[in-house]
Formats: sequence, C-alpha cells, structure tokens
Amino acid sequence: MAKRRKKRSKRYFTKITEIAINAYNECDDQALKNKIYNRFIHYPFDKLSENVIHTYKTYYFNDPYEDVKANVVAFLNEKIDRFNGDNGRAFSYFTVVARNYLFNENNANYARMKSRDDLTAVDSSRNIINEVVDEQMAETKSD
Repeated sequence: MAKRRKKRSKRYFTKITEIAINAYNECDDQALKNKIYNRFIHYPFDKLSENVIHTYKTYYFNDPYEDVKANVVAFLNEKIDRFNGDNGRAFSYFTVVARNYLFNENNANYARMKSRDDLTAVDSSRNIINEVVDEQMAETKSD
C-alpha cells in the first residue's frame, strides 16, 4: 500500500499568525520584528487583502490590482499595533480593518469617477475666452 501524504491545510491565517502578531507588538528589537513579520505575518496579510478585495468586490480603483492589494497590506501594517487580544481574534479584527479601508477608498474613488465630466461633452468649436471678452466689452458699452 502506498504511503499517503499528509493533507495540507488551506488556512492562511492561523493561531500561529495571531501569536506572531502579539509577539510583534510586544517586541522592541526592529531586526526581530522584521523577522517575525516576514516569516509569519506578511503572507497572511497579503492573502487576507486579496480575499477581502474579491469578496466585497471593491473594484473602483484606477490603480492596478497589485497596487491596491499592496495599499491594503500597508494599511494593515499601520494598524497592527492597535491589535491586542481584547479585540477578539486577529483574523476578524484585520478583516474588518481591511474591509473598512477598502470601502472608504472605493467610495471615494467612485465619487471622483462620477464627478468627472466626460471630455466628449466639451464643445471644441466654441472659444470661451473670446466669448468672455465679448461679454465684458458688451457690458462696458452698455454702461
């Protein structure tokens, strides 16, 4: 009988990640913090960002997908020091943080997109400067 391989877990954000985040927050040595982050935290944050972007379909971004994902990871890094065990599980906390960030950015980008007029709406046959000058001259003549 052939020996079976152990089935690999598909979980990317585990209890080890949560422990690493707490260790990262408690550590004062920058070199050690970098090792902890690179070994245990970066991949879960990257995968979490990817999943949140696709789950909530926040696609109103002018930036490429990889840049948006990198921005979410950077935002999670900014907020990592705010996590403590009292906030609940790390996965839930950072999912909400990422989701809120994406919603805010998505809504702002959508508003910017809607507020811009299409350039085809501009009448290129008109010369606005001459029209303004003509109006001013007409006003001064009528005075």
